[in-house]
Amino acid sequence: AYTTAQLVTAYTNANLGKAPDAATTLTLDAYATQTQTGGLSDAAALTNTLKLVNSTTAVAIQTYQFFTGVAPSAAGLDFLVDSTTNTNDLNDAYYSKFAQENRFINFSINLATGAGAGATAFAAAYTGVSYAQTVATAYDKIIGNAVATAAGVDVAAAVAFLSRQANIDYLTAFVRANTPFTAAADIDLAVKAALIGTILNAATVSGIGGYATATAAMINDLSDGALSTDNAAGVNLFTAYPSSGVSGSENLYFQ
Repeated sequence: AYTTAQLVTAYTNANLGKAPDAATTLTLDAYATQTQTGGLSDAAALTNTLKLVNSTTAVAIQTYQFFTGVAPSAAGLDFLVDSTTNTNDLNDAYYSKFAQENRFINFSINLATGAGAGATAFAAAYTGVSYAQTVATAYDKIIGNAVATAAGVDVAAAVAFLSRQANIDYLTAFVRANTPFTAAADIDLAVKAALIGTILNAATVSGIGGYATATAAMINDLSDGALSTDNAAGVNLFTAYPSSGVSGSENLYFQ
């Protein structure tokens, strides 16, 4: 059985040194108590604990993997998630206004456009591609059509839902409100990056697909206070943490 202090430590390590707030600590205390009374297994308690950093650590890992080809190193995660030198890390006030999905969207746009680390490659790959094609190919890459189908997801319906006009309109408004872009071509690429951020978030919440399961494994690795696969140049998520592709049963956005 876990103690509350042990789960707090695991959370803090996975959150790159940022301790849980009071409300999150109460949640961890409930998990610990349930392991002590037999209501929750130790494995489930740790899994639930580490899901609580999906809006911070998972955002950095998955967006960097998709747009640059590698997840950040331990030092990179420290800078992005909880840093004394980065005043806009994922645990700072700037991101407090964003729900998890919008954090994925914001990070995706930052990496894929302007001076972002993946901007050149993204423009080369996605210029001239429709929004529906962007969703369809990103869905298969992030989640996997075969994996989603095996999990009971109607892939065609999911792609249609994500690429519906209402979603495009929302993301276009988000781009206009949160970026300096005014040129149509720049807005177009930013909306495509935002669509990918939406899919990354959906995969994270559902636990379906290689991105979600490999990210969960990397966060678990971080929870003991060290990253066993650390590399200054970044970590190839799928080489370091190969997975079967399915780790959960929730179906957010999978209609």
